[in-house]
Amino acid sequence: MLFIFDMGGVCITSASLEEQIADSLNISVAQAKEYAVDDKGRDTIKLLGVGAITVEHYWKEFSKKLGKPITADYWRLALHPNRIPEVYEIIGKLIKNKHRVVCGTNTISSHYDCHLARNDYGIFDMTYASHHMGVLKPDPLFWQIILKFEKTEAQDTFFIDDRQENVEAAAKLGIQTHRFTTASNLEAALKNWL
Repeated sequence: MLFIFDMGGVCITSASLEEQIADSLNISVAQAKEYAVDDKGRDTIKLLGVGAITVEHYWKEFSKKLGKPITADYWRLALHPNRIPEVYEIIGKLIKNKHRVVCGTNTISSHYDCHLARNDYGIFDMTYASHHMGVLKPDPLFWQIILKFEKTEAQDTFFIDDRQENVEAAAKLGIQTHRFTTASNLEAALKNWL
């Protein structure tokens, strides 16, 4: 069985970075969202998530709208993740029982590099990151790429995520799913494989 775990909100705690960044820049969240739309009307946060632009480009464009230079990567500075130890214990049990366990995450390079440095991905057999794959969940292509490279069928796969829209999209492909709320609920959902 292949198990695909989301990172933020499942393996690590999730926080609203947009609020922290807006506060650091003395602007509202609404302004931050407005400044994250480029001249072509594209959401530059999504462009970061699929690796279409660099973090440097993001902040350069954001700076223009803000009207002052931004030289720091606030996406990286605001990220202070905490592992959810019980989830890592569950992953360890799955691995001990000879299951393949991978991470499938929507992320940007700033966060990916942070998690690499902290070895948050170290437990996984492989990490599939949106900014490397060029696609974000809930696009079905996200899971299709993973299934192809893992040489696994949808019915032999179990996906865990905290976002309902991602869980629903994976389920439509025939993947078994669980919407993460607590580690104890996850453990109950995975009891047949632990």
